[in-house]
Amino acid sequence: MTMAARTLQELVSTAASLHADRAAVLYDSGPGGTEASGSLLYSEVAQLSDGLAAVLLKNCCPSSGVIGLYCSDDLLVPVWILGYVWTRFSSTMPVFQNLSHPATLSVRILQSSAAYVPLDPEAPGLLSARIMRQCGLKYCAVRRDLVQEALVNHVSVEVCVELPQFRLTLMRIEPHPVAKDETQTAQRAGGCDPCPRTVLLKDSGCPDLAYVLHTSGTTGPPKTVRVPHMCIVPNILHLRSLFQMSTEDVVFLASPLTFDPSVVDIFLALSSGALLLILPAVIKKMPSRLAQLLFKGHRTTVLQVTPTLLMRFGHHILKRDVLSSGSSLRVLALGGEACPSPAQLSGWKHEDNKTCIYNIYGITEVSCWASCYRIPEPLLQSSDLVCLLDGEDTVVPGTMRATGDWVNIRDAQLYYLGRRDRMIKRNGKRVNLDSLQQVEACAVGLYEGFRLLAFVVPSTSEVHHHQGEPDDADRALQRLILKKLSLLVSSHCIPDTLVLVPAVSLTPHDASIDERSNFLFSGGDSLKALRLCEDILAAVGVSSPQLLEVILDRTFSDVLHHVTQILSERDGSSSSTEKRAANLPLNWSSDTGRCVDASPVILVQDAANGTSRTTVFIGSHSHRIQALDLLSGNLLWERVVGDRIEASATVSHCGSLVVVGSYDGCVYFLCTKSGETRWMYKTEDAVKSSPAVDPLTGLVVVGSHDGHVYALDPQLRQCVWKRHCGGGAVFSSPHLQPSHRRLYAASLGGRLLCVNLDSGDVLWSYCRDKPFFSSPTCFCGHIVIGSVDGNICCLSDAGELLWQFLTEAPVFSSPSFVPGQQTLLCGSHDGRLYCLNSADGSLIWSFQTSSKVYSTPCVFEGSAVGSRGVLVGLASTDGTVWILGAQDGHVLASHALPGELFSSPVVWEQSLVIGCRNDYVYCLNLTVNVEKS
Repeated sequence: MTMAARTLQELVSTAASLHADRAAVLYDSGPGGTEASGSLLYSEVAQLSDGLAAVLLKNCCPSSGVIGLYCSDDLLVPVWILGYVWTRFSSTMPVFQNLSHPATLSVRILQSSAAYVPLDPEAPGLLSARIMRQCGLKYCAVRRDLVQEALVNHVSVEVCVELPQFRLTLMRIEPHPVAKDETQTAQRAGGCDPCPRTVLLKDSGCPDLAYVLHTSGTTGPPKTVRVPHMCIVPNILHLRSLFQMSTEDVVFLASPLTFDPSVVDIFLALSSGALLLILPAVIKKMPSRLAQLLFKGHRTTVLQVTPTLLMRFGHHILKRDVLSSGSSLRVLALGGEACPSPAQLSGWKHEDNKTCIYNIYGITEVSCWASCYRIPEPLLQSSDLVCLLDGEDTVVPGTMRATGDWVNIRDAQLYYLGRRDRMIKRNGKRVNLDSLQQVEACAVGLYEGFRLLAFVVPSTSEVHHHQGEPDDADRALQRLILKKLSLLVSSHCIPDTLVLVPAVSLTPHDASIDERSNFLFSGGDSLKALRLCEDILAAVGVSSPQLLEVILDRTFSDVLHHVTQILSERDGSSSSTEKRAANLPLNWSSDTGRCVDASPVILVQDAANGTSRTTVFIGSHSHRIQALDLLSGNLLWERVVGDRIEASATVSHCGSLVVVGSYDGCVYFLCTKSGETRWMYKTEDAVKSSPAVDPLTGLVVVGSHDGHVYALDPQLRQCVWKRHCGGGAVFSSPHLQPSHRRLYAASLGGRLLCVNLDSGDVLWSYCRDKPFFSSPTCFCGHIVIGSVDGNICCLSDAGELLWQFLTEAPVFSSPSFVPGQQTLLCGSHDGRLYCLNSADGSLIWSFQTSSKVYSTPCVFEGSAVGSRGVLVGLASTDGTVWILGAQDGHVLASHALPGELFSSPVVWEQSLVIGCRNDYVYCLNLTVNVEKS
């Protein structure tokens, strides 16, 4: 009768007894690798592990029950780990007495056990010494080529024995005492004391430990987590059953040993008779080479990674290798971060791909993974699988551990919302932004989701010490700060960019606040804004989706006004403007899967029988572009492209192609009837610019974040010309003046170019030194564009500035001209829509919305909806759609949508279509209520 395995080594022992002659571990250094590749059989792993265990038992007596392991990726990684946990076995009796008859397994358990404590060789020596001190480490096995000066500077070492056959040096260690100033410096750098109370990991009263990890603070302050065998073994067994592991599987060791999914990788493979694949860390940073080795060279079947590592492959490799129709991958387990959306995954996954994808979730404090998306109940029982933290000897059954994550619970499923703190992941490792900036003279933040920026106020002494040319002195000081920082924090915590500033804006706790100041500029941040919003709404007992944006973007006076307004609305005392404005009814909505920033484009096609068909095309961040019937909202077709779509689409001159750009740098030419790809042109960076079409030649002109404007011929399927716009990405859409054969394009470098439409030659250039997010437009020989400096600028057709109108905030909205009138309309982040005289820029009227105006106003004839004169459709970012009279800006109707609006409205006949950041496209009916107004 076979007893259930109780320890990690028993799992491996059982597999080794059954599969002694099978390959257990394979190390591939890759093409041109500096180290030799190699492999080990299960019998060899058992023999080497037993030999290492005997050496450790002979040369060290770890009173704390733990031994450090200071190593990097290597063929012998499983041997080192098993050698540690097998110190529980007697060195006088081999684990396998007769390898030709593996069933004759005999072991004798010692009274003392040993757990391994992995140490990161890439971490600064000070941090490694801190972990050694916290764990009470007395012995550490170090890979022979890693006995580095950084570690020796912080730890007293005494070589116990050299182990060349294991490529290890066993050392007796003792961390140096920490000086007071060093303690304070490390506290500021890492958020915790480098010399805390030592946590003695006692044997008495504690279950047998498998390993000890040091958390980075995702779930609270950094702590040591001692993981007993009884916690991790059920985890391995459940995943082994769930993934249906077999001897034919190849499992990639994707995580570093300091990250507990590495335990799952190693023992999931070695308990199943499968092959554990190990690659050098440098290969893991090279997506193309990594994919080649994993899926072509070794046919990997089980991959457990963070979404960040997966997405490093890029869309092309994910589709071609990882999730292709012929991929070897059986199981893809994603954990450690927010899981990619189903829309993203489906965009990477070939329709014939058979890979099973799991979203696994858990924390180190409950022994790695605790739940799985595809299983309705928790994967592990919390009452049995709670590990011991710091000095705990035992825990109460049913103890819960804080994760630091916000979730929604719906239908017994957990839906991830975000973090409750400023913890982020960089390169698969955790970084606490708050702990990095706990000083008066530093602020750290994340830019564009991945770049770590640090703003530092240099001390007077440092400034005097580095006098000279300003630029040279700043660079020297930046290098010095980064060098000192590298001694205190791990490499993944080092900022990408360090900016020297004269001061960091902070608000003293006892200072009064000017009502005209802004929450963020007064020392607040987004998390504090969220808490303030919740506190205000709880106190007044009402709901307001717009309050958070008012707190973040407006003044304290505006916050007070907004709260007063929603209270008056609750009491039935709405403003006279709101009483006059009719509410627009909803025709239909369509779920795109992710937020919609693009604006719709509408194609009207006449049929042979005299009828017409009207189709709405719109893309979203789900990588999808949808074709929808305008009347019914029915989905005609849906196409998934390579990445997010933020740009609005356009339709070719012939009406047979819909053209749209994507974050993957491609411009897609799709069939308007079916969505099939007719052509695809690749630029060198993301395409967020909406294409423009020349009605005379059919050329499609589009900008790219690579700084160029491209003229593409869809009929010949070639690029006719491309023009660099003088610096900065091209975010806005180009504007064509076909009759004059001119093209106007603006860049984030602050340049507005006039280009010959046929040749691409620059006719003139206007430089403002402030980014242009607004798209240019022209009317009667005038070119108008909005600027981030808050101005609406008008230029002559020779590039001379004729006039400019200053708003109270940046202008991202693009201008629109009113036909038959000498007026133009443009929105601003100050929340107003401005109507200006196009001849001299004088103000005719302005309308104050309830939030910022990012969108472009849509001008249309009111006769189609039973109203007199010209009307304007407008959106404010708080989700409100407005219908105004173009003559004086009076409100005719409005509608509040349940999400932010960065999309611009488009009107055709009685329908207004707009995209929303709540993932939906909406169609509103203009007919009845506007007519009544």
